[in-house]
Amino acid sequence: MPAMARPSTSETEIEVIDQKEIAKHEKNFDKPVVQNTNAPEPKDMSDPAQFMAEQNQRFEKQTRATKLGNFENRKPSQGGQKNVAQNQAHNKNPASQDDGDMPEFAREMQAQMAQVQESTVPYELPRDIQSGSATNLNADAHIYASFYSRILNLFYPRWSERLDAIFERLPSETRKNLSGKSWTTEVEIWLSSEGLYQEGLIMTASGFKPFDDAGIFAFKSAKFFPNPPRSKVQADGGRVRLRYRIRVNVY
Repeated sequence: MPAMARPSTSETEIEVIDQKEIAKHEKNFDKPVVQNTNAPEPKDMSDPAQFMAEQNQRFEKQTRATKLGNFENRKPSQGGQKNVAQNQAHNKNPASQDDGDMPEFAREMQAQMAQVQESTVPYELPRDIQSGSATNLNADAHIYASFYSRILNLFYPRWSERLDAIFERLPSETRKNLSGKSWTTEVEIWLSSEGLYQEGLIMTASGFKPFDDAGIFAFKSAKFFPNPPRSKVQADGGRVRLRYRIRVNVY
């Protein structure tokens, strides 16, 4: 293991837990995983939350940021605007499938769009959640949430940069042909029990190979995903198998 990839002793370790507890969490792993925000520990946990996160959190009213990108809760800014591409990644309806996972990432690509320094969120959130200046979501703690958050944080910037590079090199005619469509790739990622990237397979191609390759590239470039849950290490090969659906919307 390269020294630069060695996990810090301060990072959270996920310990082996009771098998009945694992089964309970696997059964309920059908909600989107979101990131925690600064919220006090909730006192009332009687109603199940709509989302899952590393820690329990509740708000008087759920809100979602209207800008898409890396997760950031910022105060509204009155500063100037600049033209940039808008990015989106979300983790929607992750579900266990033959001991594999199928969280979904997505990104919207637009050639010119005004962006201000506002809160952003990397998920496609339900439209029945009111838009606001910050993303505040009710969530129940889940044993795998911290691991999936680490994956998103490592995957997203590499994937986003790769897509930007691809899009900038595309001829105008190719951009026109891609426009107005959603390009979905399903991949299977294999990690060692320590979290080192080993292999990436394209299970379902999108129809545009550079988009397919961008997803594999991002995982391979990240190289190391610290502290995979020990309960996800497969007994027959000592590896961790992850499945993802990656979507690029071109407008």
